Order: sequence, then structure tokens, then C-alpha cells
Amino acid sequence: MATHLTPNFCRTTTYGGSLYHDSPDAQAGTAFPFIPAGVLTEGADGNFYGIASSGGATGGNSGSVYRLNPAGVVTNLYNFKGKLDFTPCNLLQASNGYLYGMSTYSGALGQGTIYSISTTGTFAILNTTVRIPPFGACDLVQGENGLLYGMSPTTIFSIPPTPLITQTITFPLQQAFYGETITLNASSSSGQPVTLSALGGPGTLSGNQLTLTGAGNVRIRAFAPGDAAYKPATVDRTFLVRKASQTLTPFAAVPNKVYPSAPFNVTLPTASSGLPVTLYVKYGPATVSGNTATVTGRGTVLLAAYQAGNANYAPSKTVTTRFIVSAASP
Repeated sequence: MATHLTPNFCRTTTYGGSLYHDSPDAQAGTAFPFIPAGVLTEGADGNFYGIASSGGATGGNSGSVYRLNPAGVVTNLYNFKGKLDFTPCNLLQASNGYLYGMSTYSGALGQGTIYSISTTGTFAILNTTVRIPPFGACDLVQGENGLLYGMSPTTIFSIPPTPLITQTITFPLQQAFYGETITLNASSSSGQPVTLSALGGPGTLSGNQLTLTGAGNVRIRAFAPGDAAYKPATVDRTFLVRKASQTLTPFAAVPNKVYPSAPFNVTLPTASSGLPVTLYVKYGPATVSGNTATVTGRGTVLLAAYQAGNANYAPSKTVTTRFIVSAASP
């Protein structure tokens, strides 16, 4: 949006061609080789931009667009090729960084001109068919949708900025684990809806819901189409899908045993992943094969079980149970 200088900062004089500070401690002015008109616009770069209604290097005193830095140095950016009349409109700096202005009684049809100019002097005529009011109410404003708006004697008109405004997409990465469904959040600086599409990897996408079907990398594209004011925008994100964690249920109690005794089955814990669980002897007089245990002497036996994990699940924590093996009665 345009920012015009406050009345307490500086003004232009139409006759005599100067700019002066309207403050108690700065009465001196900056002399111009042309006649400035209207209000200065403060640019995002800290410089000030204005229009001259006459003067300039082009023959015929057609006027110009100039830049004034805070030190008072004036740089002529563009010399108009045709008369702008005595009431050029103030400049607007739009969100794309370009300056926009209008003039009355100019252009191919003599109805006025809407133009753009960069802060380095690249000039373009945008429209010569909209009739610009000859006196007052001739400034442009930028709407939240990025379009430029102005008034003619009979209507309020809109015109897209040229070049189109570059929009950005905010699409943050998120922590992701196998088996989850996560909600993706993407938005555009233009306010346009963002469309998501899956480019590859272990996941399925429905709207903004991403279901993770395996560990690995999932690539998602966010796209905002653009319109009369904004360029299209695309952002790709790669989500690292980590292995899911898993847990084991506790052991069922194993009764104490006597030695010698027959082999017996151990009820194994179950894994939340549904994967098979491995049983082993952590210490003590026993051996196991599958889920069958055999005692080999007297003492305390500690059995342990774990699940080793796979491509999608991380290994589980180990769970244990113990029982005592005593001597058989004589």
C-alpha cells in the first residue's frame, strides 16, 4: 500500500519547483529542475517518489517521475512522452514493489492514462481507455485481493497490477509416523485456496488428510493457481515418515517348576504391531525353542520377550518374567 508523507515532514510547491521541510528546525528546501505536484509517496526502500507536472528532459515539458532520497538528492526516473495535464495523480506503491499512477487528459484517447513504473525507472502504460477524473479523487488504492482500484466520473474500476504480484505459500513440515493420518496445513499470501497433490512415497492423500502407509519419504505439492493480480505459486515438501513405535503386553505368570520336569509352553506377550514375538532366556537354568521352555537345573529363571521391528515398526522394549526351579521331592 502507498504511504504518503505526513504534513509535518515535507511538502512540494507547485510554483517555483521545490520541496521543503515543514518543521521548526528545517526550513530550507530542495530545488527541482521541474515543477513537482501532489504528495510524495514513501517507498519500501526508504526513498520518496513523486510526480512533476512539467519539466523533464523530453521536449514539451511533459513532466516526469522522480526519486528523492532522505539526504535530499533527486533522481529523475522517467520523462513522460506526452502531456500529463496539470493534475497528475499521486503515486501508489503496490505490494509487488512497483509504483502506479494516473494522469488526466493524456493517452491515445485523451481520457487519461494508468501506468506503472519500477523504482529503477522501468515504465509501462497499463490502460488508456478508463476516463480519469480531471480534478481530485484520482488516486489508486490496492485492495486485499491485490487488484488496483480507482474512480472515473461514472464508475469505480479495477485493474490488475503489472507485473503480477508474487504470492507465497506457507506449508510447514510436520512430524509423521507410519500408520498415522495427519492434517496438512497450507495457505497462500493471496488468500487463494491451496490444492495439495501427492508426488510419491508411502502415503495416500485425500484433501488435506495424509495417511502414512509406510516409513520413508512422502513428497507433497502445494499449488495456488493465481488470478488477475497474483502469479501462480508452487511449493513442494518432503515429509520424513518415521517407523511407528510398538509395545508388548506383560507376560502371563509362569508357575514355579521342579527339576527334572517335562518341557512346557510359555504364553508369549503380544505386540501392538501384530508382529511375532521372540522368547529367550535372559539367565537361569533353562532353554527355550519357540515358545517351549525346558528347565535344566535348580535356580531362578528369567525369561524375556521382544519384537525386533521391521521396515515400518521400531523394535519394542523387552518384557520379562521369572520363576523358580526347585528340586523334585525324593
